[in-house]
Amino acid sequence: MRKVRFVSTILIFILSFGLQATTYYVSKNGNDSNSGTSESMAWRTISKAAKTLKAGDEVIILKGTYKEQVIPENSGVAGKYITYKAKSGAKVIIDGTNLTINDGHSALFLIDGKNYIKVIGLAVENIGTTYNLSYDQAGFMIENSNNIQIKDCSTYNTFSSGIIALNSNQLVIDNNKIRKACNGGEQECISITDGSYDFEVMNNEVFDGGSGIKGGEGIDIKQGAHDGKVHHNYVHGLPKRLGIYVDSYEKHTYNIDIYQNTVRDCYDGGFALSAEAGGLLENINIYNNIAYHNMTFGIMISNWDMAITSSHPMKNIKIINNTFYNNKWSGEEWGGGIIIENKKPDGLIIRNNICSENLEQILVEGPVDLTKVKIDYNLVFGAQTDVLSNSNINGDPMFVNVSIADFSLQKSSTAINKGTDTNAPKTDFNGNKRPVNNKWDIGAFEYGSTLATDDFRTSQKKAIVYPNPFKNEAIIKISNNEAGNYTLKLYNSYGQIIKIVSDISKTTYKLQRGNLENGIYFFQILQHGKTFTEGRFIIN
Repeated sequence: MRKVRFVSTILIFILSFGLQATTYYVSKNGNDSNSGTSESMAWRTISKAAKTLKAGDEVIILKGTYKEQVIPENSGVAGKYITYKAKSGAKVIIDGTNLTINDGHSALFLIDGKNYIKVIGLAVENIGTTYNLSYDQAGFMIENSNNIQIKDCSTYNTFSSGIIALNSNQLVIDNNKIRKACNGGEQECISITDGSYDFEVMNNEVFDGGSGIKGGEGIDIKQGAHDGKVHHNYVHGLPKRLGIYVDSYEKHTYNIDIYQNTVRDCYDGGFALSAEAGGLLENINIYNNIAYHNMTFGIMISNWDMAITSSHPMKNIKIINNTFYNNKWSGEEWGGGIIIENKKPDGLIIRNNICSENLEQILVEGPVDLTKVKIDYNLVFGAQTDVLSNSNINGDPMFVNVSIADFSLQKSSTAINKGTDTNAPKTDFNGNKRPVNNKWDIGAFEYGSTLATDDFRTSQKKAIVYPNPFKNEAIIKISNNEAGNYTLKLYNSYGQIIKIVSDISKTTYKLQRGNLENGIYFFQILQHGKTFTEGRFIIN
């Protein structure tokens, strides 16, 4: 009897603990003396929430501009995150204009020494632009923390990084828009540094960069960061720096996968690898990426900063199945699709890449020791002064339509079936299966393939889109006699879900262009939770 009473007590305690989580509200019309537990009794400041929230709690922030610095004081625990999020559909801005915060190493939203926190849907703007500052003045800063997620947020006009993580782990930086970052401070638009590990930087758009006086690259993984992934990001329009950068600097930086990213129209170039101050850069995999119309290069394996040290060690670097197109700006006299200038790269593999219409295609610059370098099964098209391997191929890749950045392959492409399976990824830029008919293609796209995962497994049933291409609206006709219970998922060309329509009751659906830009889009139609069909359309 005692045992039953004891077990019951434990169960009651567990259940009561699980019920302790509270939803709070913040509103411009609120009052920090309120309870915060409803919209009518909302708090006025996010800082009140930052002082109050405990493990499992969330705060929903209503529309408005909040002029304050937010510093969470408490941590969540496993399974019970503390969550800060904008109300659905609300524009919530944290604005630092004329706001005095600690000079130096800080941010408008600062997570320091805290764990299990999510931030969703907030805009952070205008920090470090109106007074003297040094070092870091970021939008979001994560330091000495773990299990942190920054999702669906945006930053604008930040003195240093839009988002930076230092000495932190279990990080998710997902679907954020970073604009006008690095207006004078150090660091990069998104920085993962100082030994941070187990991170994922994905689905972010980084664009319209700042002056980049002391940095300013789009996404930088550096200084001892390890065991992370950078994928499905879109970096463009950086007027001073390159797009995606991995730099060990002075600390061993390793186990980084860079895939399914697009970088275009960046000063300097698309991607770069470096070991500026002598730290070992090791086990870096770069595959299924696209770099086009950057100023000088698609990707650089660098020997940068000889003023610090003559040793820039790199080991086990793989650059495979990428597409580098038209990386040259008018008036430039130096550059290429792939540039190798590191003197002693140990185990560098450059394979299955398309280098087309760059200033040069594959350029080996200076006294590079090529005894430990493999450069094979690449397709080059355009100016090329060096013949680096008999297994490299000259020929037109026959892209579908470069004017709308569709670098998939036409049926007559020289790149089809000319690659090798050695070290090749199992999917392509769109997540399609590799290979088709046991023959690998060169470049970021596999011709004639279909989406690879179980969730995307397609049937033989098709959907018809007409007209295609279209300008304002089109009809998607589902080739099935059974009406009802369809779900449409719409993806942009970077693999990001941009629209979901549920409960489609007919076998035809009128798709409105709305605010969609010109370009290529992919869709998936599900029935009863399973993929029924998929397709692609073009808006122009």
